[in-house]
Amino acid sequence: RDGLALISSRLGSDHAATKAELEKLALLAGPGGSLNLATISKALGDSAVLAVDDVADAVANGHVSALSKALRKAWREEANCVMIIRRCQTYFYQLGMLGNAVLDGQSPQNAVRGLRPPVHFKLQDALIRHLKKWQPRRCTDMVNRLQDIEIIVKSKSIDDRTLTSQSLLGLCLRARR
Repeated sequence: RDGLALISSRLGSDHAATKAELEKLALLAGPGGSLNLATISKALGDSAVLAVDDVADAVANGHVSALSKALRKAWREEANCVMIIRRCQTYFYQLGMLGNAVLDGQSPQNAVRGLRPPVHFKLQDALIRHLKKWQPRRCTDMVNRLQDIEIIVKSKSIDDRTLTSQSLLGLCLRARR
């Protein structure tokens, strides 16, 4: 389940790209084989994923210039808009889960270790840092807004990158409050 969740979070709506990545994983596993989370993560490539993680971090921090830089990098790495939005959804969902776990008495470090799928070690400190600013209810609001943005992007009524940039900019500015 964790592997499937990781794959789902990393692959976007581009059918051909998704198929190619799944074929790569199948070849890597071999007939009747299996893959662990680390192998899946490495096989799917970290550069676009890390660029998208930078987008989520910039939004959570409310840093407009960092958001602009992270979006440019994500698009250079061929991340699609749905992938970017979904990663932001996942980030704020995880942040909300962490907030609830801490409110229930867990330490931030133990709460991060308990997340499924496991959080990349490079993101753990950022999530813990964001716990101070983001309450669970506020995280839920962000996830809902990001889901609305994803629906609009999929409707193809406006250029994906324009809509994604403008929407994430709005969320980034709200994060400053």
